[in-house]
Amino acid sequence: MLKPTSYKYSRVKLIGANTRLEFAGLEDFCAFADIHGISSILILLEGTEELATDFAMVYEQAVFQLPSLGYKTIEDYRLGIQNNFPNATAYYDATNSGYKKYEEYQIIKEAGIVNREQFEKIRQQGYVKGYDDFVELLKSGIRLPELPSINNASELFEFANKGGFNHYSKFKEAVLKGFTDDGIRKIATEHGFPDYYTYNQALKLGFRTYGNMEIAIKEKARDYADLLRIYELKWVGEDENSYDQRLLANLLSRIEPKKEVPLAKLQTVFLKTLNAYKYTDTDELPAWFTQEFNQLEALSDFLENNELALQYGFYNTKSKIFIINSMKERGLVIDGNNALYRGLSASEGTPEWGNILKLIEYLEQKGFEDITVAIDTALGERAEDVDNKEIIEDKVVLREAEKENPCETLVIGLVKRHHSLLVSNDPYRLLMIQDNWVNEYLDFYRLSYTFSEDGSEVTMPDLA
Repeated sequence: MLKPTSYKYSRVKLIGANTRLEFAGLEDFCAFADIHGISSILILLEGTEELATDFAMVYEQAVFQLPSLGYKTIEDYRLGIQNNFPNATAYYDATNSGYKKYEEYQIIKEAGIVNREQFEKIRQQGYVKGYDDFVELLKSGIRLPELPSINNASELFEFANKGGFNHYSKFKEAVLKGFTDDGIRKIATEHGFPDYYTYNQALKLGFRTYGNMEIAIKEKARDYADLLRIYELKWVGEDENSYDQRLLANLLSRIEPKKEVPLAKLQTVFLKTLNAYKYTDTDELPAWFTQEFNQLEALSDFLENNELALQYGFYNTKSKIFIINSMKERGLVIDGNNALYRGLSASEGTPEWGNILKLIEYLEQKGFEDITVAIDTALGERAEDVDNKEIIEDKVVLREAEKENPCETLVIGLVKRHHSLLVSNDPYRLLMIQDNWVNEYLDFYRLSYTFSEDGSEVTMPDLA
């Protein structure tokens, strides 16, 4: 180890000496000075610009020299060697920026870092060491998102931080999944997407959750709109029913009661509706749309014999006319949450099972037999007339909805599945937004009602 020694310096241009010797290295120069107690060092200047070329000392009428190599002092020269600097330029550039070791200086030069505070921040967030790993990642051939040209740790830090990543490890984990923005990554992850590529494709197809996309793949739907069309029909009938059968049944369910529809007219409307299910770009039906009605005879056979069609009416084979059932022959669902308060808001009425009972009795008088009441369990517990609840349970089917499957979801599910009529004054505004079927078809099934001011009488305009 070189000894730290304090020297005094004088700048000179010419030296007259018969003997001039040059040391092989700094260590020998300093050792000679220490042994002979020399502390005065000459800095030799050369040329009109007086550039320092050598350090020198005089001993016994001889001049002993050492090329300065750009260092201003012996002390600087010593520190440059000790800290592995390759030359004086690098040493002074580093020390002027606050770096003492060449390793640090080398990193900041390669990283394009301006000051030490910035360097410390980049190092703490793992981007200094992470840059080498990132370079290997680029070479690996692994699928990565489109990235700008990143030439050093500083540029990597700036790009990643702009995307919201405060550590290289988080950035690497995200970029391996195709994400360069942490906000987008969080949204995609919350909705179950495994990577950006799947998430981006899902958005293009209209999906907002990975779960819906998986269902669409399973159902062979090509986008979200296609999946909605599947579920418009999936509620109709059973698994053994083809989709053209479900489509026809869906049409039958919306025809007004007691109406007589000729087979030819029904076929025309059916074919027009069927064409609406074809993709506009291919003019073909979706792969998921199964068919049984290849001939007119198959359609008439369905109307005459299939249980799904018979839910809605009767087919006269002689006259080739389908007669829609009367309203009272349809199943009926009462929204108990709504009826418990006489169709009013909770702040306007008192919850009573008796209100639901009056509705049931009114409907029975009108000839309805297949009646179901759906109500949230917690809401029903607010009503004190439990004796009326017991009467209701003896008269109709009472379905109590739990928190995870609330009443409105249960009600709409029953209407969809069985194409039952719905007794409710609820506008279902939220479901109108969330569920395309509710928005498009619910009004075909809903029956409204009013109570007299004293609550003793029920009126239903559609049944008057």
